[in-house]
Amino acid sequence: MKINEKNIELKTTFYTFTCVTIVALLFFCFGFTLSQVQPAHPNFHLSFLKILITNSEIAVNTLFLEFLTFGLYSLTYLFNQFFSLGIMIGGLIKEYSWVQVTSFFWIHGLPEVIGMIITASIVPNTIILMWNKYVLKRHCFIYRTTIILFFIMTLLIILAAFLETFVAPYFVIKLH
Repeated sequence: MKINEKNIELKTTFYTFTCVTIVALLFFCFGFTLSQVQPAHPNFHLSFLKILITNSEIAVNTLFLEFLTFGLYSLTYLFNQFFSLGIMIGGLIKEYSWVQVTSFFWIHGLPEVIGMIITASIVPNTIILMWNKYVLKRHCFIYRTTIILFFIMTLLIILAAFLETFVAPYFVIKLH
């Protein structure tokens, strides 16, 4: 019985994360194809606290709106974040080399993107687990999974803010 409980939680989380990732990639590609040449003005003077507070506010607002809309807001969030990212990166690549553009994003972008995908996955995943538990009468731990995902999301937001503030500026190849 306990193996099935973990299987339900792990499978649900894996499928939700995979679906959200695919949707995010589609929005990114859509933004990338519609991009225009972008001037590069990276701001390396933002403080750790400012970046952390901004990213945390976005995540908390997203989770709140996802709960209010039963997970539908995650599509709006994914579109906003990944379409914008696609436009920005696509526009910069038209003006600068791939190496120059990725030098600014890769070090902090990886944990930040994974955090955004987890943020968009938390509520839909919780709803699917609730469906499994209360409608399909399968035993699963809804809140444990949700708390773990929330904890991972929080750690990734902190890590991304730290990397963006203290590490990424050293990896950026001059854009001018």
